[in-house]
Amino acid sequence: MNPRHLLFLATLTLPAVLQAGGFGSLLEQGSRMLGGSHALTPHTVTTGLSQSKIGAGLKQALSIGAERAVKYLGRPGGFLNNPKVHIPLPGALGTVAKGLRAAGQGAMVDRFETTMNR
Repeated sequence: MNPRHLLFLATLTLPAVLQAGGFGSLLEQGSRMLGGSHALTPHTVTTGLSQSKIGAGLKQALSIGAERAVKYLGRPGGFLNNPKVHIPLPGALGTVAKGLRAAGQGAMVDRFETTMNR
């Protein structure tokens, strides 16, 4: 996976993980994945750091991640040309699009989907 995609995904999922209280579990999994010999826990990570410093660090990380995601996806073709982030026609519109394509209106559907992904 491209590091930019990973950063974008982390930016989107980090608030939900933190809100669900899964930060400790996330650190432990990361430590195991990296082959760490010492398990990371919220206690070992936060020792010596105040809650305000941790909050400021998370805020900065999310800000940088969001900035990079906008820079990467905000350019021409950012969504349209990348199948990993391309936005398909949702639900009922997808069904309508199939019918329009069958009726020979595929170009109109393509233009709409292109516009949606710009």
